[in-house]
Amino acid sequence: MANTRHGKSYLTVLVMAAALGLTSLLVAGGRASAGVVITERETTQYPGGKRTETIRMMVQGNKQRTVTSRTAIVTDLDRGITLVIDPATRSYFETPFPPHSEGISPAAVNSLYGLTFRPTGKTRKLLGFTCDEYEAKGTVMGNRTRVVGCFSKSAPGASEIVAFQRTMSEKLNASAIKPAKNAPTGVPLSSRSTTWASPPPLPGMSPAQAAAMQKQAAKSPPVVSDTVVTAIAVKHLPPSTFEAPASYTRRSMPAMGPTGVPMPPPGVKVPE
Repeated sequence: MANTRHGKSYLTVLVMAAALGLTSLLVAGGRASAGVVITERETTQYPGGKRTETIRMMVQGNKQRTVTSRTAIVTDLDRGITLVIDPATRSYFETPFPPHSEGISPAAVNSLYGLTFRPTGKTRKLLGFTCDEYEAKGTVMGNRTRVVGCFSKSAPGASEIVAFQRTMSEKLNASAIKPAKNAPTGVPLSSRSTTWASPPPLPGMSPAQAAAMQKQAAKSPPVVSDTVVTAIAVKHLPPSTFEAPASYTRRSMPAMGPTGVPMPPPGVKVPE
């Protein structure tokens, strides 16, 4: 999702790192020697179709690795970096964490975390563990977003997850970026995110073109992503889990566009 081969901007990498079902902020590991491996099934319904894939989260100490079918993202809070690894090209690039790259305004990066969580008062049981439901509404990267998740403090690895989340929030708070407000703690056993696209104007667009693109986007159905945890394991993870393979080539961080905004969502065409 986040490499030049797919034509995405660096800001899109941040979206993925920040919003993989909110797991970059809400799924993590603690300071103990044991690691946590969480396997999820994510089903996303786009205006043009549906995609289902398996996502694996591996967390130990202040490090996290998120693996999808296309990319691996490693966040190392101790070193203050994020690695974006592309197995298809056997390459990777490195970005700072918290993000503070030139060309990205604090307001733009803060828009990745523009959610406020509130408890719904509902309790469920998933995988045999009790979880508390939270809802968040807000704007992420200019798109209206709603998230409903069920978080468990009794599931395996919950204490490690809470510890990592606390450290990540502290680092975000110490920077120009502020984390999501009232973010719940625990293992997110399930979540549903709904996003209504509101693409920003592209460089060179006239006001009429921008208005036409917004009108077209408003007619499109939202992108709905359902994520459910299918397995949790607590085990020691080797240091190599949180490193790029030695045989991979390190490349420069992809350049952003002149406005620092990602391309329009799939299915949203730029009006003539």
